[in-house]
Amino acid sequence: MSNRRVLACLPVLLAGCLLTHPGGSSLAFVEIEGVPIERVREVTKKVFAAEHYAVRSEDAGGLVFVREGTLNDQLQYARYGESLTMRVDVTFEPYGPGAVLVRADAFALHNGSDRDSVRLLKVTRRPYMQVLRRVKDQAAEGSKAEGE
Repeated sequence: MSNRRVLACLPVLLAGCLLTHPGGSSLAFVEIEGVPIERVREVTKKVFAAEHYAVRSEDAGGLVFVREGTLNDQLQYARYGESLTMRVDVTFEPYGPGAVLVRADAFALHNGSDRDSVRLLKVTRRPYMQVLRRVKDQAAEGSKAEGE
């Protein structure tokens, strides 16, 4: 097979790897090893608060965060001059021995209503992956500092 064909197939192969991972159906995900799920939850709240998100609701399986949409969000989702709220649903799942799978799915809510929500596409995943990576890094740092 030529190098060109291999390079052309690479994105398809990588996408297939994402889809076969349990977190692959979500917009963003990270695996955090060696940190208790309670600590991961608390660190997630702090990291999202630093990104101007507020906790809308929480239950045993996860958290729902919201923030007011920025001008950039309004332009991106064709809601210029209208009320737009960004919502992120974060879930925590045990993932093997001593690991937690943290998943995030994001939505744009017109007038703050879940009824008029638009699920964000995977092409917008980068900022959400960065936030989850910060969660992972801070959870691991805190765990090391306490000697767990």
